[in-house]
This record gives sequence, structure tokens and C-alpha cells, in this order.
Amino acid sequence: MQQLASAPRERRTLTELEANLQDEKLKAGLQPYVIDGALGGLLDSRNDGLATSRFVVCEMETLLSGSYGEATVMAVLLYLFRRMERALDGSPTLVPIDEAWLFLKHPAWRDKIQDWLKTLRKKNAVVLLATQSMADVKESPIASAILQSTATKIYLPNSEAGNEGMRQFYEYAGLNSREIELLQSATPKRDYYIVQRLGRRMISFRLGPVALAFLGVSGQKDRARIDALAAEFGDGWISEWMRERKVEKGWIDYYEGGMNHAVELAR
Repeated sequence: MQQLASAPRERRTLTELEANLQDEKLKAGLQPYVIDGALGGLLDSRNDGLATSRFVVCEMETLLSGSYGEATVMAVLLYLFRRMERALDGSPTLVPIDEAWLFLKHPAWRDKIQDWLKTLRKKNAVVLLATQSMADVKESPIASAILQSTATKIYLPNSEAGNEGMRQFYEYAGLNSREIELLQSATPKRDYYIVQRLGRRMISFRLGPVALAFLGVSGQKDRARIDALAAEFGDGWISEWMRERKVEKGWIDYYEGGMNHAVELAR
């Protein structure tokens, strides 16, 4: 092990570690993760390909879909957790976890979220959990930790919030009858009900047609169409997209005029 520790960085791989181990049980345990093993493509390399920057995204859907065995999932998760926590240097950091229901179902992620909610604030980091249903939170084993440790809660409009089946979830989160009524009558993609220690109130972004043409779409079909437009029109995809979304011509002319002016200035 001392020989490996003093070796050049490019030789400090799982393959090298496995080759230098004398204990057969440890060698057998590492074998799936070396470059020739079943999981070597995920975890063994001469260089760490996960670069750190001010914006890092990890897509977890495939990993947690059940396609991989639990040993594989845990090995990758432990690596990602370690890398993320080492990157926290005191700079203001947001750790958003979208589709949180998927993570709350996995024991390792669930335990890590519970730990982060209580400890990351010491490193000047904030955890953001986003989920489509209050049931995902209430039915989680760490529901109380989520509700108690979350300083700010943002509720989206829900026309079904007052139904008997849904009301119980909002009441569990601490909302009263009047607040639930507000969620029922609020306008989707415009109104948001904010709950924090400083107070509670409904806010409205009042997004116009141009903003909604971009911020109000996120489905796979929409993303595929945007990619197709970008491939066909280059930087002109924005104008084409607004036309398809039936944005008023005046807004499109305004955007194109601004772009043409910017090009002239660049010359």
C-alpha cells in the first residue's frame, strides 16, 4: 500500500489497488469495480472525470431505475456524496434535488438527505427538495425531519388540494383551511404560496407570454423540439420557438431587433 501511495496519480486506480492486495477476500470484493470487471466502466479510471465547477448536474434516473444492482448503486452514490461534500468550501451553495420522491424511496439517499438538512447549513449550503406531491413527503420515514428542518416551504397551486384525500397531506404540513383554499384557487405557473418564519403569503410572478414560452415548458417532447430547431436554425431557434408557441409578433420583432443591434455593435 505504501508503494501505491507514493506512485504517480495516474497509477492510483482500483486496478492497481486490487493487484497489490494480498488479502484474497479484499481482492474478490474489489474485482467487480476494476477496469476489467463488470462495473469498471463506472468507477475505475486513471483520471477522475467528474470535474467541479460552479454548476454541476448529476442525472440519477438511470442509476436508480433498478437496472443496476444495489452494490453498484451504493458504490456510485458513496463516490458522489464524497465528491460533493469535499467541494463545499464555505461558498454559498445550492443543492437542488429534483423529483425528490425518487430519492426518498432509496435508503442511502434518504439517510443522506436527512443528514444534509441538518448539517449543510454549517457549510453555507442550502438543500432544495422539489416533488410533485405532498404524499411523497408525508409517506417518507423522514417526513418529520423534512418539515422541521426546511426553513422555507413553497406550495404550488393545486385545484384538488381541498379534496378529502389531499387535504390531509397539507394539514400534516401545517396548512390551515384558508391556506388550502388559496392553493385551490391559485393560478398555475403564476402563483406560489410561501411559508417561512417571517410570515406566510401568496406571491405572483405574473409571467408574460414570452417568459411562459420558455419557463413554462419542460417536457421531453418540448426539449426534443427545441433541439431540432437549434439544429436547423442555429441561434435563430429562439424566434422560431416563439412563433410555434404563438407569441405575439411584436415580441418576436422586438427580440430580433435587439439581436440585430447586438450583432452590429459586435462588428
